[in-house]
Amino acid sequence: MKLPASKWPQLLDELTNALNRKQFLIYVTDPDLMARLDRFGWTGRVKGTDGDYLMIIDANLAALKTDAVVEKNYSYELDATDPNNVIATVTLDYLNNAPGYADPTDPINYKFTVYRTYTRVYVPQGSELIDSQGAMLTDRHFVNGRFIPGQVDVFKELGKTVFGAFWSIEPQGQQQLSFTYRLPPAVAEQIREERYRLDWQKQSGNDEAALTLDLSFGKNVMRAVPPEEEAEWGDPHYRVISNTMLDRSFEVSF
Repeated sequence: MKLPASKWPQLLDELTNALNRKQFLIYVTDPDLMARLDRFGWTGRVKGTDGDYLMIIDANLAALKTDAVVEKNYSYELDATDPNNVIATVTLDYLNNAPGYADPTDPINYKFTVYRTYTRVYVPQGSELIDSQGAMLTDRHFVNGRFIPGQVDVFKELGKTVFGAFWSIEPQGQQQLSFTYRLPPAVAEQIREERYRLDWQKQSGNDEAALTLDLSFGKNVMRAVPPEEEAEWGDPHYRVISNTMLDRSFEVSF
């Protein structure tokens, strides 16, 4: 309340930036106002889309503040060389930089521990899971350091198909979790029309991940937004590396 009026524009800029980055969200009971806030992307609502879509959500399961020291890298590969059979693979690569521990049976300190998460990957409704690697039954330290495969849940939620799995990364450890799936006919039809759009929605509060796209269409890319680096021009692949600070859209024509 003591901030001078000359600083109010700066404050509004900071608030807008935080809203755009989903550092906090807004909910109101007035439906008209809520619809306006939806258009800005400030409510956290899952977008309705008719093209390709990707959102990755982690649920911290008694992992304390370990999110703060986990490096997250997402890669998304698309094989659309056969437009009637479009295959996507999402790979999550996490590195847990929490300090190691002396007693493997008690991997915890007051702040950091094993990174335990139930991860949900939201993709276009109608996608069909083909394969998955990295899901775990339980933490390694409960089973003498062994990796025991766990199940992948497939369900529908918020107008999307969802793949869900538990996995955990020990302190100073690195793990991968991947899902390979067939995209639905609606996305394949757009690719047959030589156009493609991917909508990426970030998890609220998660700014630290990197997103790498490698999309193969079987025809030279003619136009893309955002564009590739110039060295990548002139081939059938669309390759970009982006941060996940904001919701983003990627459009390609070929």
